[in-house]
Amino acid sequence: MEEMTLEDYQGLVQRRFDNLNEEDREVLMDMVGTPQIRAIGRVLGSELMSVIDISRTKPKRGLAAR
Repeated sequence: MEEMTLEDYQGLVQRRFDNLNEEDREVLMDMVGTPQIRAIGRVLGSELMSVIDISRTKPKRGLAAR
């Protein structure tokens, strides 16, 4: 079995985030800036936290949702 590189794992994490259902994604988005997400970030490290591009997965609201 081939060993996964950090870059491969980062891509896997981003795909998992992208594939979350709307409810789970909103739960995580609502946690941004909280002590809980900061603690998770310290465990996962900047190598994983920085790879998640929340800007492309933010739910559209208001006029942008139409």
